[in-house]
Amino acid sequence: MFRTRVLVTLSFFVALVFDMQRVDQPRRSHGLPEVIQLEKNDEGNQLSDQVISIFHFPEERMVVVKLRGKRCPDPLLRGRLSGPQIALLSWTRTGSELRGYYAVRIPGTYNLEIIVLFCQRFSRHMSKLEIMGACVEDVRFHRLTDVNSTVAVTKVFRSSNSKFGEIVRNVTLPAKREPLLTRVQPPICDKYDCDIDSFTSTDRFSGYEFLDTYPTAVALDPEQRQRKICFVGQSHSREIIVHLTNSGVFFGVAVQIEAKFPADLNTSVIEQVRVEACTDIVLGIGQWTAGWPGGVPFGFDEYEEEMFVSLTNFRVQLIELYGTQRPHIFVRSVHENPLGNQISKCPPTDWRNPEVIRIYNEILEGVCSRVGLHFIDTNEIIQPLWDSAEDWCHYTGFVGKADALAIARVVYTHISRAKT
Repeated sequence: MFRTRVLVTLSFFVALVFDMQRVDQPRRSHGLPEVIQLEKNDEGNQLSDQVISIFHFPEERMVVVKLRGKRCPDPLLRGRLSGPQIALLSWTRTGSELRGYYAVRIPGTYNLEIIVLFCQRFSRHMSKLEIMGACVEDVRFHRLTDVNSTVAVTKVFRSSNSKFGEIVRNVTLPAKREPLLTRVQPPICDKYDCDIDSFTSTDRFSGYEFLDTYPTAVALDPEQRQRKICFVGQSHSREIIVHLTNSGVFFGVAVQIEAKFPADLNTSVIEQVRVEACTDIVLGIGQWTAGWPGGVPFGFDEYEEEMFVSLTNFRVQLIELYGTQRPHIFVRSVHENPLGNQISKCPPTDWRNPEVIRIYNEILEGVCSRVGLHFIDTNEIIQPLWDSAEDWCHYTGFVGKADALAIARVVYTHISRAKT
């Protein structure tokens, strides 16, 4: 019996060392990496078969996924650490490996979840038909890591490297022990409000809060009462205004001017800007162009062309109307949507998935640079808890509040700097 146990243990060690040799270990790593347990290959789950191994290199703040590269040759992964903080992994590819890097400030034991969003990455040059036909991996079986996978984070940053802040565990509440698994709405749900607690419950996000690190003095200045920010957009703009109004720390005025598509930035919107006497304008257009509820998304080239033409004309018309005293114009990033049933079913009927929105935002940032407008990117606030939108679209909780205040603070900070 003793000899059998020794042989089994030795066999496991040899297999582990052999597997580690297949991973190109970083030059600065010291000691053995942590082995991450893979999801059990339950009926219907074939994704874990596409992975040879997953290792954590604490010294490098890095997770390495070794791929088989058969059914899923170029997967789009989303990895999240949950524990003292919430952080997403940023992925790069080296040969048959995907390397995910994280940045946290607080050491400790973190749960690690890695899921596959798509088996093929999106390209900026995809056609509209290719976008419409791309299916999210089945959300019931998209996890690569075991539900209880953990990593010991020892290498941290002394201070936050985030522009706006970070999502941390509320230390005044009991520590959460269950892993923070991605919230999804399976395709078996045929209504947007279909609830299956293990998949759809928002209770998993309780116990976390947003710790603001952005300079707040400007936003808290009561002298900003004379400023009126006009949020041009649809329902997401409306939610931003609700958050600002209820925040207790926003001293300006916020109003909505409705616009769904780039072409809506016309003379009618210009006239509403004049009537409202907007001092600042924040544009947010990208939800309706991604095909919901219209049924057909804008292709990437179409979105770029329409946004460029519309933003250029919008800026020119404001200059003609106001001259040098025109309102300041900002363009905010488009919010990601969680994997609700319209996005997660195949074929989808809603294309506001993370990849489409990512490319829309890259396009927006480039267009703003060409037109000469200020782009406000709040992805670092939304993305760590991108699945927390209760109705699978709008961020009504603390993430949405943090997003709204960050936008207002960027506007006010930009104005203050322009005056000096």
